Amino acid sequence: MSDERKSAAITVFLGRGESPFPQRDEAAVLARFGPDDGPGLAAYAKEIVSEAAAFDIEWGDQSLSSGTAHFREEMRRRHPELTGEAAAALGWFFSYMWR
Repeated sequence: MSDERKSAAITVFLGRGESPFPQRDEAAVLARFGPDDGPGLAAYAKEIVSEAAAFDIEWGDQSLSSGTAHFREEMRRRHPELTGEAAAALGWFFSYMWR
């Protein structure tokens, strides 16, 4: 089951829809979710983005597009709480990192 707040925290943390390139903006998460929920959601987003940055992929004959699709599918398998929007934001981060 997806978790809208955790997924939104990832999207906000990465700056998806706000920045032309991925960010790691803890302050944006804190501003969006406030002092009660913000710190925990920011920590969650940082953890997931760190996992994404360390994702080991065998490129072989894969293109950036197919590798990113594989990455998104794997992250959704590992983290069923992610919405499609959060997986897309992570894919944006991953493809930017590997471009």
